[in-house]
Amino acid sequence: EAAGSAHEVTAGVLRGLLRRTAFAADRREGTRFAVACVLWEAEPGRVRLVATDTRRMAVCEGPAEVAGEGTGTRQHLVPLKAVGLLERLLADDGEAVRVVLRPNAAEFRTERATLTARLVDGKFPPYRSILPKKLDHAIDLPTGEFLARVRQAAIMTDAEAKRVDLRFGMGGVTLAAKGAETGASEVTLDLPAYPGPDLAVAFDPAYLRDYLGACGAEAVVLEVTDGTKPAVLRAGPDSLCLIMPLAG
Repeated sequence: EAAGSAHEVTAGVLRGLLRRTAFAADRREGTRFAVACVLWEAEPGRVRLVATDTRRMAVCEGPAEVAGEGTGTRQHLVPLKAVGLLERLLADDGEAVRVVLRPNAAEFRTERATLTARLVDGKFPPYRSILPKKLDHAIDLPTGEFLARVRQAAIMTDAEAKRVDLRFGMGGVTLAAKGAETGASEVTLDLPAYPGPDLAVAFDPAYLRDYLGACGAEAVVLEVTDGTKPAVLRAGPDSLCLIMPLAG
């Protein structure tokens, strides 16, 4: 093993990391970047997974025992098929999973099995430079209730109009959607702690549903500047999903 290429992470932590990131990977082929994969990085005490389809990006970190200096900024791109197989190997939450990252391959060892995967060739998007440094507004949202409203509003979307419009105002948010064939919907969610200002932003509801359903947190924070700049959904300090809003 190359020095600093191995780390251990418990199966329960790893399962959470995979759940909170892999959904955002691109299932298509032939894009400019290598995005049909999960970027895997390790540094002393931490492991970080990143996935994107270039319209959204999920980043999640968790504790790990890392030998040496870790992988730093070297790009280890684990293919989605291997990620799916790995998830099925993670039976016991407390079990240690040994991860060995080599230049062209990754190896995952549990007590019962070893999975070896050839890494994806190509370049991953420069995710650190894509993440916004600061957004103007942070809105606290109850995950379950917000997810339920997104699903209710999205019932009226169709193939031509995959969007839900969010209008935030003092004390609440209204979610609206309409389709040429399906009609229109409008639902509200009370947010007593939100003092304003009025904000309007639109998203593909699938992008909201995917992260809200995967994040495993009771509450999330929507960080947004306006309806044109990238927004961030954050579930605690170690998990976020950047989402591009839809143009008006």
